Amino acid sequence: MAEKEARLQEAITAVQNGEHTCHSTAITFEVPRSILYEQVNSRKQSRNLAHESKQNLFHAEERELVQWITRLTISGYPPCHSTLKEMAEEVRKR
Repeated sequence: MAEKEARLQEAITAVQNGEHTCHSTAITFEVPRSILYEQVNSRKQSRNLAHESKQNLFHAEERELVQWITRLTISGYPPCHSTLKEMAEEVRKR
């Protein structure tokens, strides 16, 4: 599901930048043409943005948390579940 959403976002960006038409982009990125048309024409938000209000963290907060986890993992200290939960609470408080 996340892979499909990522391809769709790349396709939308390609159309908005004028790199391709909706039709050729849908073929290239292997995404449904009707969904691409809807999102390019702003009739429908992407799935992650449409349901953002129902999530525990907003999209920007989630990105911040992912960056923190990535830095910890690269340094050799992947966070345990309880540490991750605490950090998510701190991010949400800000």
